[in-house]
Amino acid sequence: MPLELPPYLRLCYENQEEGPCLTLASPRIDAHLDFPQGFYLQKFNDISWLRGYVSSEDWLWEEKSKVAFIEEYA
Repeated sequence: MPLELPPYLRLCYENQEEGPCLTLASPRIDAHLDFPQGFYLQKFNDISWLRGYVSSEDWLWEEKSKVAFIEEYA
C-alpha cells in the first residue's frame, strides 16, 4: 500500500458514520514489531481519525470489523 493512500482516503471518506473503524490492511512495511502495520479510519465524537496500528500476527478481528485489503494494481 502506498503510504500516501491512508491520508487520501481519510480526506475522501468525509461521510463515515460513527461506529466500527475501517481498517486498511497491507503487507508489513517495516520489520520492526513496534512499527505500524496498517492504518484505520474512525469517526468518534464527530471527529474523523486516521491512526496507525500494531498487532500480533495471530490477532483476531471482531465480527463487526470492516477491513479493506489494498492490492497493487497491475
